[in-house]
Amino acid sequence: MKINENEFVWVEKYRPQTIEDILLPQAIKETFKKYIEENQIPNILLTSNSPGLGKTSIAKILVKDTNADMLMLNGNMDTGVDIMRSRVIDFCSSASFDDSPRVILIDECENLSQNSLGSLKATIESFPNVSFIFTANMINKIPEPVRNRMLHFDFDEIYFKNKQELGKLVLKRLMFILENENIEYNKNDLPKIVKAFYPSTRGMIQALQRFSSSGKLELNDSLKEGANIYNLLIDSIKDKNFKEMRSLVNNVVDCGGFYEYMFKNLDILEDQSKPEAILILAKYQDMDSSARDKMITLAACLVELMSKSKFV
Repeated sequence: MKINENEFVWVEKYRPQTIEDILLPQAIKETFKKYIEENQIPNILLTSNSPGLGKTSIAKILVKDTNADMLMLNGNMDTGVDIMRSRVIDFCSSASFDDSPRVILIDECENLSQNSLGSLKATIESFPNVSFIFTANMINKIPEPVRNRMLHFDFDEIYFKNKQELGKLVLKRLMFILENENIEYNKNDLPKIVKAFYPSTRGMIQALQRFSSSGKLELNDSLKEGANIYNLLIDSIKDKNFKEMRSLVNNVVDCGGFYEYMFKNLDILEDQSKPEAILILAKYQDMDSSARDKMITLAACLVELMSKSKFV
C-alpha cells in the first residue's frame, strides 16, 4: 500500500490511492479495475448511510487512473441551480483536447438544492459523452429518475453482506498501520475497535490514532469491554466530553438507531432525569426523519442530553 508520508493525520496518511488498496470484496474491486482498463467510466452512484467507507476515494481513483478531465463539486457548498446551469453545462459542452474521458464528480450530492437535483436527469441524458459519479449518504434524497440512470453501489449492503471477508481485511489494515507507526499493541484489542466502528474504516483508523498517542495502543474502558458506537457516545456525554462526542458522531452509521438504543437504556440515568430525556429523544427522533444532516441532529440531541441529564 502506498502511504502519504507528508500527512500527519492517519486517515489521510493511509487513504487508499489504488483500487487494490480499497477495502472491498475482490469481485467488486475487479469491476472498478475493468472500468480503468477499458478507460471508460459508466454513470455511478456510490451510497452509504455514513461517511468513511471509501466512496469518495474510489471516485477519485477512477478519475486519476483513467486520466479523465474532471469537474468536482461538493453538494454541501455548490448547492444552487445556477451551478448546474453554468459550471456543469459549460464543462459538458466543452471539448476534450486529447479524447480523455470526461467526468463530473458530485460529492454528497444529496445536499444539492431540490432544483439542482431535479435537473440532473436531463443533464445526464443530454450529455452521454460525459460520465457522472455521485456519492451520497442519504439515497432517499436522490430522485428515482436519477438513480435509475446510474449503476448503484450500496456500500452498506456490501459491507454487511461480506462482513466476514471484510472484517479480516480490516484487521490486516489496522495491524499494518500500527506496525508502520511502530505502535505497541495487543492483537486482541483490534477486533474490539472493529466491532465498535464497523463498517466505518475511517472511524477505526481515527480510533487507532486517538488511542495510540503514547506509542502504545491503550483502549478506554468501554472499548475494552467490547462497547458499540452508541455506548461510546453515551460515555462521552456522561463525561461531558464534547470533543470526544463530536469525533464519535462522525463515525455513526445509523444516527436514527441511537434514539431507540438510548430509550432502551434509560436506567443509566437518575430517575428524575428520565422523563425529560424521553422528551428530548422523541423530539430529535422526529426531527431525524426529515433532517438535512442527521449527524448534526444527533449531535444536537447529545448536547442537550449532556447539559440536562444526570447519570447514575
